[in-house]
Amino acid sequence: VYQSVDFGAHWAALGTSGLPAPLVNPGTASDLFIRNLGAAKGDAQALGLAANGSRVYLTYNGGGTWSKGGSLPGSASYLSSIAFDAVLSQTVYVASVAPSATANHLWKSTNGGLSFTALDGSATSGNGFPFGVPVHIVQPDLKIANKLYVGTDFGVYQSDNAGASWTRLGVGLPLVATRDLYVAPDGSFLRAATFGRGVWETALAAGVAVSFSPGAATTVAPGSSTPFSAAVTGFQSNNQVSWSDGGAGGQFAPGTTASGAATSYTAPATPRLVTLTATSVEKTAATATLALQVYSPASLATLVTPANHVMVGGEVFTFGATVTGAPSPEVTWSASGGTITAAGVFTAPVVASGSQVVTLSATSLYAGAGRTGTATVTVKSLDLVAPAGVGLEDLAFLAYAWGTATPAAKLTDGATVTDADLTAFLAHF
Repeated sequence: VYQSVDFGAHWAALGTSGLPAPLVNPGTASDLFIRNLGAAKGDAQALGLAANGSRVYLTYNGGGTWSKGGSLPGSASYLSSIAFDAVLSQTVYVASVAPSATANHLWKSTNGGLSFTALDGSATSGNGFPFGVPVHIVQPDLKIANKLYVGTDFGVYQSDNAGASWTRLGVGLPLVATRDLYVAPDGSFLRAATFGRGVWETALAAGVAVSFSPGAATTVAPGSSTPFSAAVTGFQSNNQVSWSDGGAGGQFAPGTTASGAATSYTAPATPRLVTLTATSVEKTAATATLALQVYSPASLATLVTPANHVMVGGEVFTFGATVTGAPSPEVTWSASGGTITAAGVFTAPVVASGSQVVTLSATSLYAGAGRTGTATVTVKSLDLVAPAGVGLEDLAFLAYAWGTATPAAKLTDGATVTDADLTAFLAHF
């Protein structure tokens, strides 16, 4: 292997450590004959050799040392191509043109060649690839992850999932042996060099994209049916999407639609948050999602407990809020006096004399006539009687009023003055 760093003006031999002796005439089966050379786009030190005898050799130090790759399952030799993933140099693809209808012709390694798995299925288990057909060239896409192109005796095939499944690329190309492929650096087109039928070109999509149609509903009533549609762009041959609500319990009819065609979604019977997903059938990695609120605004109600409460200035009390008919129970709190936390913990304002009425509000995150619930808090001063200021005369007044319904002595909830009122006074005295 020779390398030039000045566009071919000068060449230098790379190392051969780890490589067999070169093929000579007459030679032996172990002699090396290089059938193809591949260089990694994302790693200048990574090179691969597709050699005779179904052998693969790799270097990750610029040719300083070479390692023999693992065996190629189902190979009948005649290796034709070796290529690296555009980003991950540990991912290696190898192809073969062996004239055997029962052999595998395409493989992948994800561990730097230590082991390989076949990508072209088998005689009994297909994945869209024409099993038993020679593969002349394998070319990863330079822009789109997991996108592969291969030139075969039956034209060009593509994979959107790193070789797990395959489809024939484009239309118009004859059913002819494709010996070489060129992908434009910007990913805009692919050229195919054929055996006897010239060079062909096809535009490549920048990538499949899915989007919900404008004006899609974001709030629907439980159990109601609503149309939704999604647009697909950048597809090669299939513009359909499949629909899902992530197991929320709704139903789509139909479950698969063409780009721009509507499906009818019947929402779950109870309020909840649902994520609708439209997934490209051609490229399952391309999806669009829509956050859907399933509830009826007219049925929304928020209740604060307790609805009425008596407190002493500076006292702390936790209020609760219950939301019915909403997708989720969260509320935001506010108070006309004092302070209240996001958890409903209210600290009453200090009142110099008399009392102050404070309104607490809990508001649902969702719109509706009953989204806000309120509670009334009466905040009392400890200065119960003259003279001004809190003193022993206020404590005496409280003791005098014990057991009665004297309003001025009431510092807590309840019909009469009890030990609870005395405790509240002493706690803040």
